[in-house]
Amino acid sequence: MTIFSDERDELYNNEYGSCAYIVGAIRVITDNFDMALYEAGVHYEALASDVFCIDGLDESIIKKHIIERIRNLVEDKLEDNFDEKLLAEIEKLDIKPTNMSMQETIFRYYKNRLDCDNEKVKATTEKYAKGVEYYLGKPKNVYEADKDTIDVCGILSSAYLGILFNIVFVEYEKHMLMFLHGSCE
Repeated sequence: MTIFSDERDELYNNEYGSCAYIVGAIRVITDNFDMALYEAGVHYEALASDVFCIDGLDESIIKKHIIERIRNLVEDKLEDNFDEKLLAEIEKLDIKPTNMSMQETIFRYYKNRLDCDNEKVKATTEKYAKGVEYYLGKPKNVYEADKDTIDVCGILSSAYLGILFNIVFVEYEKHMLMFLHGSCE
């Protein structure tokens, strides 16, 4: 199950109320998704999410905004251990649009596993996407971290999960969902 620290909550003190409310709602939905996946047989993995406002941002600076958000998260978490080398690695992050929906992007992590009920996982993934859509609306674009810049996963692990496997960004009208797939083990 995903565990969030009080320190990370400090990041939301600068968010306006409706965004902070949505962050909490999406965290609960993600935690429920994580537990449902466990019941479907997906063990030793964990999920986390973050939502931040992108209302009014031009699409050309969304990547810059994502990098700034990640930098702030890691800098806040690591405090004294944050250095220019980490910043340089974060700046290398490249995101690429996918041709898949959020559900397809997430489900593909599990679909070929023999240790879980694929139909239950697929249904759970669909339910998660609908829960997120209730708060954020229909997704506009889905992005993944480029495999060549996946070193950012190691850096983000310190802020979210023990080990981070992949990051998916889902763009909505006014918000960006950062979905993190990893392990607490």
